[in-house]
Amino acid sequence: MRIQIPNRLIIGEVLHNSANEKLVELEVGVAYKSNTDQVISLIEQTLKTIKDIDQERARIVGIDNFGDSSINFGVRFWAPTEKHFHTRYVANKAIHDAIFAAGIEIPFPQREVRMLGTE
Repeated sequence: MRIQIPNRLIIGEVLHNSANEKLVELEVGVAYKSNTDQVISLIEQTLKTIKDIDQERARIVGIDNFGDSSINFGVRFWAPTEKHFHTRYVANKAIHDAIFAAGIEIPFPQREVRMLGTE
C-alpha cells in the first residue's frame, strides 16, 4: 500500500506511524431530552477505564449529528490494531452500561401510523 502526503504537510510536523494502532470510531444515540454535557463527560470517563484504549493520545467525544430519534455522539479513540474489534466491543458495552446506570435513555426509532377512512 502506498500513501502520498503533500510536502507542505510534512515539513515541521511530527509523523506518527499508525500501523501499531488503529482509530476506532463509534456512534452513540441518546434521547433529545438528555443533558449533552453529562453524556459527553460520562463517555469520556468510561473510555478512561478501558485498558486497551491509548490514554496518551486524545480521545474525542462530541455531538456528531441529530437523528430522527436521537442526538448521536461520535466517539473516537486509538487502540492496538490487533485488538481493534475487541476494544470496540468492550467500549460499546462499557458505554452502554454507563449510560444505562445513569438513567439516560437510548431511544429506538418509532413510527406513527394513521389509518385513514376508518370510522
